[in-house]
Amino acid sequence: MSSVPPYQRPEQTYGAAPPDAGYRDPAAPPGWRGDPGPAGPAPATPPPPGAWAQPPSGYADPNYPDPAYQPQAGYGPGYRQPRVRRTGPGLATVAPALFASLIISIGVVVLFIGNLFVALGAPHGTAGRDRFLQFLAPADVAVAAAMVLAVALVVLQRQMPADAPVVGARGGRVRSIALVAGGVAAFVALAAVVRGFMILTVPHQPGAVKFGELVAALAVAAIAASAAWWALRHRW
Repeated sequence: MSSVPPYQRPEQTYGAAPPDAGYRDPAAPPGWRGDPGPAGPAPATPPPPGAWAQPPSGYADPNYPDPAYQPQAGYGPGYRQPRVRRTGPGLATVAPALFASLIISIGVVVLFIGNLFVALGAPHGTAGRDRFLQFLAPADVAVAAAMVLAVALVVLQRQMPADAPVVGARGGRVRSIALVAGGVAAFVALAAVVRGFMILTVPHQPGAVKFGELVAALAVAAIAASAAWWALRHRW
């Protein structure tokens, strides 16, 4: 007698005709694929597409969308999320020294602009030399000293600790304000030199007065030029 169980014999598996419907081999172990089991034979047709696409009831899977979710109005294939506009820190959060330096530089520029309007509004018949001297009148020692102070405030703020509780104590903000102060100081120095040499052309003035005005203008130019050199040559 053969020791191979009937459900594994080649002649029964491959050579013999298929068994009748409902046939169950009594020698087959439980779970054998030829045994339909207590639930009956396997279905003749596969499940329709998408039958298993939804999770069972009560199963929470983040990969499945929430059936109760409703998209907001305006969302669709062509929807583009609005771009968030980034803004820098406000004036209240800027270091006080940097703010003061910037105000000094702006004030000097406004002072020259004001004198420009005064020169343009001079009475009819005023010589062009006199109008130009009126425009360059702010180039004096007080303005040059103000520009030195503006640069010194930036340098002072730059030397503060890195963990200072203010915004703008480091980086490009310090460099930008220093360049503004240096540029205004260089303009003041140039204006003082031009004013000193133009005074020499004024008629009906003693030579000593002209020479004194030239020396004073060159002194103002030296002060303003030192501030400009300090701001532009410093490693920010």
